[in-house]
Amino acid sequence: MKNAPHARILSSLRVLLVLAGFVLIATSELHAQYARGQLIPEVKLKNGTVLHDVTVVAVGSTTVTARWAGGRGSLALAQLPPDMRAAL
Repeated sequence: MKNAPHARILSSLRVLLVLAGFVLIATSELHAQYARGQLIPEVKLKNGTVLHDVTVVAVGSTTVTARWAGGRGSLALAQLPPDMRAAL
């Protein structure tokens, strides 16, 4: 009976660790859609251009190199949607 408080504490810690793991996995999946090499179905640039089937190849300090349906090249980071820019 002396170990009952310790057992409750350990049980609570296990629950917290499992919950933290779920949060980390869920958070990483939110940004996974913008990972290098990952196919992005559609990207709307700030200038209004819509690119389809985009794959980011490399990320520089001011540009990203990408390929998309019908082309490839460098895109200014400032033209990317804010969530994509933050993820890269």
